[in-house]
Amino acid sequence: PLIQRLIVLFLILGLAPTVVLAAAPTIYISLRGTEALGESLLMMWAAQGVTFLVIVLLGASVVLKLLAMPIQELVNGARAIAEGDLAYRVPITHVDQSLATLAETFNAMAEAVESMRDELEEQRAALQTTLDVREREFNTILRIANLVNSQDNLHSTADRALKIARENLGTDIISLALLDESDQIASAVFACKDCSYATGTRCDQCPQQRLLRQSLHAMEDNLIQRAITQREKMRIDDIHAADSNLKPAVMQVLDRLGTRKLAIKPLITRGRVLGVLVLMRPEVKHVPERASTLLEALSENITVLLESWRLRNKS
Repeated sequence: PLIQRLIVLFLILGLAPTVVLAAAPTIYISLRGTEALGESLLMMWAAQGVTFLVIVLLGASVVLKLLAMPIQELVNGARAIAEGDLAYRVPITHVDQSLATLAETFNAMAEAVESMRDELEEQRAALQTTLDVREREFNTILRIANLVNSQDNLHSTADRALKIARENLGTDIISLALLDESDQIASAVFACKDCSYATGTRCDQCPQQRLLRQSLHAMEDNLIQRAITQREKMRIDDIHAADSNLKPAVMQVLDRLGTRKLAIKPLITRGRVLGVLVLMRPEVKHVPERASTLLEALSENITVLLESWRLRNKS
């Protein structure tokens, strides 16, 4: 359509002066006679020059408006996108439908490229977040594994390991009950939000110390012994649920601690249970698979830590 319109326009602009140049001298001679032939030819030549000048100027302005400027806008858009400005859009102000369609197509392409770039950025950010989480988890496991070489006593070493684990698991309270030869609780260490590296509070200074010890002793004859006997992790998603089967004394102390979700993980090596990890959460919500996997890895490392200390103590 654009080419056809330009052809028609140039034909009109070309035929109009031809008609004028042919008719003007004829009319002039008919009015003045043949004596005015020289003047007629002079006028015809002058009119011819002026007419062609007008045609060139009109043609240039039309081509500039209909072709050159829209194409320059497309060139500017392509240059902007090449330089990274994917938000650039070509203005659609063309009367001609073909150029308007071309500009719309260009803008659609730019929008698709921008959307693709945004999706890649989101995927990159998500991947970087995952890598950062994995790095923190690896560093957590490595920090606990390095405690095997610690020369501190078992209580201090276990206390440091629990604080490291709590900070990365996001669990409000982690208790580690160490068992004697008869599978009874011999000692315990705790890590909660009030006694962590961030606060600088030692476990024995924790204001919840007494409640935490009461909770372990309240659960010892029921939940903890069941986990030791079954040799597998126990989980109670809601202590107030009808199927929790908790004793009133256990419910009371857990309520005072603000606990709603509970998990007990026995630490087993060579067929023997060295201790149990007790995790407490104040909210009833789903635990991500990643956190469960990290818990298993941390439990294994704490088990290795306890076994290493026990063997070193024997020797």
